[in-house]
Parts: sequence; C-alpha cells; structure tokens
Amino acid sequence: MKKKSKVSAQGLVWKTRLRKSASGVNAVVATLLAVVLWGMVNYLSLRHYQREDWSSQQLSVLAPQTEQVLAGLDRPVRMIAFTGREHRARDLMEELLREFALRSDRLRVEFVDPDRDLGQTKDLQMLYGLHQADVLLVVSGDRYEVVAMEDMVILQSDDDRPMGQTPKMTGFQGEALMTSALMRLVSDERPVVYFLTGHGESDIDSFEEDRKAFSDVRERLERDNLEVRPLHLEERQGIPADTAALVIAGPSRRIPQPELDLIRTYLENNGRVMILLNPLEDAGLEPLLRAWGIRLTQDVVVDPSATLSGSDVHITRYADHPVTRSLEGLRTVFIRPRAIWPVQETDERSDPVRYTALMASSDQSWAEMDLSEVPIRFDPAVDIRGPVPIAAAVERDVTGDLNLLETRTRLLVIGDADFASNWLRSGAGMLLLQNGVNWLVGRDQLIALPPMPVEEIRLMMDQQGLNRLLFWVAVVMPGAVASLGLLVALRRRG
Repeated sequence: MKKKSKVSAQGLVWKTRLRKSASGVNAVVATLLAVVLWGMVNYLSLRHYQREDWSSQQLSVLAPQTEQVLAGLDRPVRMIAFTGREHRARDLMEELLREFALRSDRLRVEFVDPDRDLGQTKDLQMLYGLHQADVLLVVSGDRYEVVAMEDMVILQSDDDRPMGQTPKMTGFQGEALMTSALMRLVSDERPVVYFLTGHGESDIDSFEEDRKAFSDVRERLERDNLEVRPLHLEERQGIPADTAALVIAGPSRRIPQPELDLIRTYLENNGRVMILLNPLEDAGLEPLLRAWGIRLTQDVVVDPSATLSGSDVHITRYADHPVTRSLEGLRTVFIRPRAIWPVQETDERSDPVRYTALMASSDQSWAEMDLSEVPIRFDPAVDIRGPVPIAAAVERDVTGDLNLLETRTRLLVIGDADFASNWLRSGAGMLLLQNGVNWLVGRDQLIALPPMPVEEIRLMMDQQGLNRLLFWVAVVMPGAVASLGLLVALRRRG
C-alpha cells in the first residue's frame, strides 16, 4: 500500500513537471507567433499604407497633376535641396520633397547644407555652376533645372502690411515650380506657342511694368516646358506647321483681311487659338468669332459689387472647366473687360460648336453700351443686366471618328488683355493664362497648380499668461500624474 502511494506521488510530480514544461513551450511558441505576426503586420504596413494630412492647411497634400507627373517618371531623377535651415521656405519644401519621393521609386531626394556639407557643396558648384545657396537642383542624366527657393514664396503685398514691418509669407508655390521643373526635365517634346505681332499686341519681349508687357507670361509658359515665339504673319505669310497654339493678345489695330483668312483656315483645320480683347479696340475679329459661336458688342462690363477703383472687376466664381478648375477660391482681376456673348441664332455649321462661359460678373453688374456716358450708370433701355460673361471657351464637337477628339478645334476668348500683363501682378490672372494655353495644347491634366495659402498661427500672450502656462505645464500636469501613480500604489499595498 505504501509502495503504491509512492508511485502515485512520483507520477504526480512528473505530471506537474510535464505540465510546467508544456506551459513553458506554449508560452515560447505563443511569443514566437506574436513576434512573427508583429513582423508580418509591419512588413505589410510598410508596403501598403495610407498617408493622411489632418492639418488645417493641407500643405503636404499633392495635387492630382503632380501625382500624374510623378507616376509617369521613366528615368532616374535627383532633387537636391541646396539650402541651410534658416530659409523661411525650407520646412515647407522639405515636406513636399519627402512626399514627392514617396510617390516614385525613380526619384531620390537629397539635402545639402552649404555651411556643413563642404565637400558636396564644392561638387555642386563645379558640376552645375551653383554660386549661391537656397535653390532646388533637379537632375536627370546630363540635364538639370535650378529653382530658386525665393520664387516659391509669395509675400504679403505692400498694401496689406503695416508700414515698417517685414512682409509675411502668405502663399507657397513650391509644388507648382517643382512639378514644372520635373516636366521640363523629363519631357523630350516642347510644344511651340506663337504670339501674334504687328497689330499693337502685347509684347512677350518687354520687361516694362506696363499693360502691353508680357515678359512674365513668357517666363511662366517656358517654365511649363513650352517654347514661346513671336509670329509676324506678314513676314511669314502663313501660320507655321509646328504651331501648337496661337495667342492674339490685345491687338489695338485692325488685322488685315489676308491675315484673318490665315487664322480662319488654321481654326478650320483643328487649330488652337487664344484671343484677348480690350474694349474700344477694333481688331476686325468679330466676323471670325461669330462663325465660331461668339458675339462681340462695343461694351464695358461694370460691377459695383466687385470693384475697388470702378474700372476693375474682380471674379471669384468660375465654371467647372479645365481652364478654371484650379482657380477655385482665387481672385482674378480684369480692367474694363468687355462681354463675350454666345451667338443666339441657330448655328448653320455642319459641325456644331460648344460654347462654355468660364466666368461672369455678379447679378449687380451690367454691360455698359454707352461708353461716352459720364458718370456711368445703368440704363435699362440700353444696357444689359448681368451676370455678363467675361471669358468663354469654344470647342468643335466631332462626331463619328473618335480619333479626332484630341485634335479638334479649341478657341479661348477673354474680354481683357491687362489681366496677365506685367503691370497687373494681382490675383490669379497669370494662372488663368497658363491654364488656358495648357488647355489649348491638349495638356488638360497638367493645368497650372495654384499656390497654397500659408496662414501664420501665433499664440499671443503677456508675461502673466506665459507664467500661468508654465505653471500648468511644469507643475500642475506632472503633479497630477505623480499623484495618480502614488494613489494607485497605496491602494495596491492596502
């Protein structure tokens, strides 16, 4: 009986040991499985993740146009930020560069501090001729683009800032400049845009600060990888075969009939034309535009509810169209614009055209028909009550052959030419013209990006408020946590 009890005791001990061993093995296996599962989750999360920007300004959210350019990179590209930490646009540019790198495996981002990375600084100076810092260098093969960081910054205007104060940064257009640099670098094709000359049009070679100077327009279009050239039809005796788009910017004299016939033929053969018209200037374009569904009258648009000086008209509402889609929330300023009306009667064309009003004045506006009236006031017997269309896009609808959809005629007419001149650097005028030219040449997906507004958030408080904040952060909050921990410890002991 005693022997049996001894055996049973030994068996119980072995069972206990086996149970403990099994528990230990189970714990080890469970730990290993948890580690493997943790590794799998991290592996998948590194390759399949969703990035979100929950900030109020959304400064790191890339536009669809930028996403498309990055997705289409077909060659390695280096983007080198050659700047120190002191520049006001450094943090915004750095955040954008990291977003760019995450969207493409072919893009590599580097940061070079000219004060610390002396060896790399010397190499950049020798290879690319960089003699000043605070630039972004975009390199692919033996081609490179240099973007000045100061060009990315939009500063507070002199009218908006108090006298004697340093202007604040109100906007950041780094994404637009960086995307344009990428486009120029990787694109082997540069569409040619001609600006008509010889009839008092705006001059793309003039750097003056006046209404006929369009050098800023030229610079922006070339930044979009477009080749800009003047065109004198009397000398060329025809529109060149490489014309991707023709711009007629504010002619002040009549265009001779032979040249109008050349423009008409170009449009009929799926041409792309932008026409900017000023009031009181007869260029002889009325019959040509009427054939394409646009009616002109001798008028001036007046909008008392959207003006500062009486001669300007501010537009903030736009149609849903590729030309104006990126202008939402921005202001475009026109100087004494004229109306761009649709033709009302039945169109006799065999291939119908589609008219789209891109923007119009407010309900309180009107088209002033008596231009000699002083002061200007609304006359219901003569004038036309608003909204008044100021810009319109016309496309020829092609039926049957779908391949013609990409080469159909496109016409953009705007009732002002001053809005994009060097003289008027206010609002979204330049952006409107950029968008219009890109739409004409068929690059709808690469419409110019609007600048991102930058809001400076400051916490204003006096010394007493700062002391209260320090007391809460340094004494009250740590003390509350310590007291809670002490209370938990005392309850456990009790």
